[in-house]
Amino acid sequence: MASSTAVLTTSQFVSSGGVVNTARFQSEIVADPLIITALVGCTLRGTELSVEFKAELSEAEEAQLVTLAAVHSGLPLPPRKPIQQVEFPEAQQVHLDCPSEPDRKPVMVNSPATEGTFTWLSSCSDDLNPTPPTSGRGTGTKAFISFADAGNDERIIQFIEPVELHDGHVSWRGAWDFEDSWSISIRMAATIAVPNVDGTGNCNLVATPFGFNVIVPAANDGAYDIDLATAVPVPDGYTAKTNTGQGFWNVDQYWSEEVSPAGDGKGGFNFYDIPIEMFFCRNMDCGNPLGVWDLDAYKAEWVSSRRQIAFTVDKVTAGAGKIGGYLMVFRPGAL
Repeated sequence: MASSTAVLTTSQFVSSGGVVNTARFQSEIVADPLIITALVGCTLRGTELSVEFKAELSEAEEAQLVTLAAVHSGLPLPPRKPIQQVEFPEAQQVHLDCPSEPDRKPVMVNSPATEGTFTWLSSCSDDLNPTPPTSGRGTGTKAFISFADAGNDERIIQFIEPVELHDGHVSWRGAWDFEDSWSISIRMAATIAVPNVDGTGNCNLVATPFGFNVIVPAANDGAYDIDLATAVPVPDGYTAKTNTGQGFWNVDQYWSEEVSPAGDGKGGFNFYDIPIEMFFCRNMDCGNPLGVWDLDAYKAEWVSSRRQIAFTVDKVTAGAGKIGGYLMVFRPGAL
């Protein structure tokens, strides 16, 4: 799905006298029911405001965007109200049944989600080519497989935007046993590098002893080109704690997925010319007599919209059976 950028000038912000508060304007766009295309963000450079969307705007949406600019106040968003602390007499204090330090102070756990995300649970992937005003969220392939007998099958889940995968649930009914299993993995397709005959490409290929190539950045003097808008990032992040990792590219994970070279070789991602599959759950058995499996994780994993989540099932036990589940993710919009 191709993104689009609308460019406004500060002179179009009539009510505010040319003053633009990007945070407020973004919230006004998201809240407007006449603009249904997902917003990526706003960038103000001098007298020009670039407003990026996930897809092309309709004529009606473009007109409404201009209308919003004309009535924009330019004022900053109100600060969040501070939490009021209320003191109670000792006799009225309540002990919470939660992990605590020796001095009874509760052990607090930070939210695993990035600020600005929303909780999203669904058994379905997104429709990658929705018909407006449908957003496409949660209207794609369902993570459900029905077997008439023993066999193998899979379902592919993909999102229209990058998400943070947190946890999930799988349940099954019918003829299942310990020999039957299911897996959840992330599939990252090969990034295709096209030869550049003029020697002005944006990358080069570095061979490995394993029969594939690492794609490294070039300063417009490379022998190959890759499409940075569709290249599939593979995590290989550098960590200063252990001085390990060698990512040649950086990817804006929140949320544009814009790709840029990491000149020092300490980026978060690499591109390879082979497909790679990374498992979250591999060969989980179906021996639970209740027919259910739940995971409550304390860390969220970033998943690019250019990757696929595969739900695969290997049913060995003879007889009919059904299996399905849902994923809990955090995403920048839940509408």
